[in-house]
Amino acid sequence: MPPRAGFKRGRMPVRPLRAPGFIPAAAYIIRQWKGSFVADAPKRKKKKSVPGWAITLAAWMFRAFRHTWRVRRTDRAGIVDGDGKPWPVIAVLWHNRIPALADFIPRRLQRKAAGLASASRDGEVAARVLHVFGYQAVRGSSSRGGFEALLGLRKTLEDGYTVALTVDGPRGPRYEVHPGAVILAEQTGIPIVPFALRSPDRWEMKGWDRMQIPKPFSKVEFIIGDPIAIPPDLTPAQRREWCLTVRDALLKITDDARAGHPPPDRSPAG
Repeated sequence: MPPRAGFKRGRMPVRPLRAPGFIPAAAYIIRQWKGSFVADAPKRKKKKSVPGWAITLAAWMFRAFRHTWRVRRTDRAGIVDGDGKPWPVIAVLWHNRIPALADFIPRRLQRKAAGLASASRDGEVAARVLHVFGYQAVRGSSSRGGFEALLGLRKTLEDGYTVALTVDGPRGPRYEVHPGAVILAEQTGIPIVPFALRSPDRWEMKGWDRMQIPKPFSKVEFIIGDPIAIPPDLTPAQRREWCLTVRDALLKITDDARAGHPPPDRSPAG
């Protein structure tokens, strides 16, 4: 019998394979999934982490650098210079004063003080720096609802530790007080105390907060304001008013005047 057209003796006809419909769809989804499983997709670059020893070394070098400053401290309420009776407090400061203020609390009080560090990789850097300066580190996010951070800070205050908070951090706007410190004081009954630093001869870093670092051998004034007692059970409107009160108290002891420069902009978003 002669072979049929298209048929070769000894071999079965080959038909093209057709994949079921869900396979092309799944392949498409995988390609769109940030290139995690396809070789030709662009790979995300991993952020290099700073070695722990480098962070610790930099913090110790900054501590040595701080001893070149000529410091004067003003503490009318005796929060730091007193016998420690007002301790603990909720210490509030601007984000751009973090480097300079880290080492101004006496050693006997640093052992009973803590700062907030986020749960992120950057927060690990902040936690290491806090430990070098003798502070405890409370881990938690202040920008994602703040619930975890609030619980940690409350527990720290209950244990007798003062907590330090940058009230316009972590992302600003500059010189605008966020409600975290007011809520913490409202719930615990512990007063808020403004901390500030004046350093006319300084460097200013680029960034939203214009981070300030006093120059070597310059004059620096460390100022502690009067305690602010926050009443309990505030309404949202009252809480906003108390945030403005805290902002006014901080700006009262904040001096951004800089040698050889025009008067600074004191607006919240400046």
